[in-house]
Amino acid sequence: MNKNRSTDHIKDLVNRCPQDRSVKHFTDLVRYFFLPQNPSPTSEPIEVKLRPCDGIRYNATKLGEAGLKFTKPDLKRDLLDINLPSNECLETFPCFNLSWLLSCLPFLKSDCLERQVQRCLEVPPLRVDDTTEDLFRNLMALEQCHYPDKTYICDYIVLLDDLITTEADVMLLVENEIIDNNLGSNAAVTKLFNNLGLEIALPRNPHYDNLRQQLNVYSRSSWNRLVGTLTKVYF
Repeated sequence: MNKNRSTDHIKDLVNRCPQDRSVKHFTDLVRYFFLPQNPSPTSEPIEVKLRPCDGIRYNATKLGEAGLKFTKPDLKRDLLDINLPSNECLETFPCFNLSWLLSCLPFLKSDCLERQVQRCLEVPPLRVDDTTEDLFRNLMALEQCHYPDKTYICDYIVLLDDLITTEADVMLLVENEIIDNNLGSNAAVTKLFNNLGLEIALPRNPHYDNLRQQLNVYSRSSWNRLVGTLTKVYF
């Protein structure tokens, strides 16, 4: 019975794949369904250009202390479709970043207010279990061999590797329901993504490159750094 169900599921995946797409094998088919089908609109590319060797300056914990909120998208979205929605008010006047006030007066917190007074990084939820590492290693190896200019999975892993450097980063993402940790410890999740990100080049597609630059510009803001100090030391 289980074998028949698996076979039916594979047939369903094959039928959903566009007829004009050539699928090399099952791993290629799995990769296709990970790719963003209807990506969210991104902000215009920013003018600040980074050196090719630059990654994200701050990890998830530091960005959170500086007022960046990690949240799930309001609507169901493809796993790789990570987005930093534009907020013209906060982009023009960083001093309106009042996340420190929400930390001081938590009863004021609400989704609507938080989106007005702090930037939000929308990250679709990811379930992490014993099969996660093997799955992503196979998908990343496929991309590096057959899709060197379209390394969506690799770019996604590099971004998570930049955000996750300590157990506290995993804890933050778990608390915000972005990571569903089924490995038993935050240390195991940290090790998993740090190992997956080894020897992988920085993002090559415009969406992830622009997102990386936006996060670095956010972390460079003197007001956002001050917010981080206020939050960590006093609130």
